[in-house]
Amino acid sequence: MIEINLLAEQREIPAAAKAEAAPMTGFLVGVLLLVLAGALVAFFYFRTKSYIREKREEVVAAQQQLDNLKPFLDKVDLLEKKKLDADNRFKAIEMLAKSRTLPVHVLMELSKSITDLAWLESFNVSGMGFRATGFARQERAVVDLVDHLNQSPYFGNVTLVEWRLQKEDIGMFTISGSLVNPIAQAAPTEEE
Repeated sequence: MIEINLLAEQREIPAAAKAEAAPMTGFLVGVLLLVLAGALVAFFYFRTKSYIREKREEVVAAQQQLDNLKPFLDKVDLLEKKKLDADNRFKAIEMLAKSRTLPVHVLMELSKSITDLAWLESFNVSGMGFRATGFARQERAVVDLVDHLNQSPYFGNVTLVEWRLQKEDIGMFTISGSLVNPIAQAAPTEEE
């Protein structure tokens, strides 16, 4: 009978052969790693280059689109300026319309504030300020006049400038202050 040994003996590789194969294996692994690193660098280089090219094309396309829209943008700017100018004119007209009734209200408030013991000789307006002179039988009547005018929405900072007796029972007074238009001042706060 013939016997076949399927399990062959393991032969040992001589130490000299192992010593020669080890540097060669290290060299091959090193070359393989260099090739792999070179491939990765080349991949990322070409990928980045492609990305930069795409972005440059997008910038060129956007610039062309901006150049095409420039006439329309100029027209929009011009229309916005015209609209702002028209809005400013309408506000000025509205302010004039609201301040048109100021003299009437000032005179009505002044006539309501004067008592029977005082009367005015002159009432001068300069800008939004006023100066009034008059006569009173008592100094208390002038103080009441100043208090009433300060409580009015159409007068502000009313003060007694001068009081002097002319005769025993009549004195001359001078008051000054500013005029206020509450209707015109209320308009900007409503719009805000």
